[in-house]
Amino acid sequence: MAIRAGVLTISDKASRGERTDTSGIAIGELLATIDAAVQRSEVVPDEAPQIAETLRTWADSDELDLPRKTSNIAPSCLETGVTAKLR
Repeated sequence: MAIRAGVLTISDKASRGERTDTSGIAIGELLATIDAAVQRSEVVPDEAPQIAETLRTWADSDELDLPRKTSNIAPSCLETGVTAKLR
């Protein structure tokens, strides 16, 4: 049975359609090499409420075994603080 994965890309520009989400695509391709099937894939802006809501929704669903997130490394990056609060 394949691992059911979700890939959450956190990017202001990709969420606005100003940039293609290449990191989420790359993670999906990498996951395929370990017999994981991407069941959910979303792009959200680097905004704490949207990141938290998406991760909570995914965690509460019965669809995923392996939620993963990607984001850029920028001074404005909020994802580390948001995910720490979800523990």
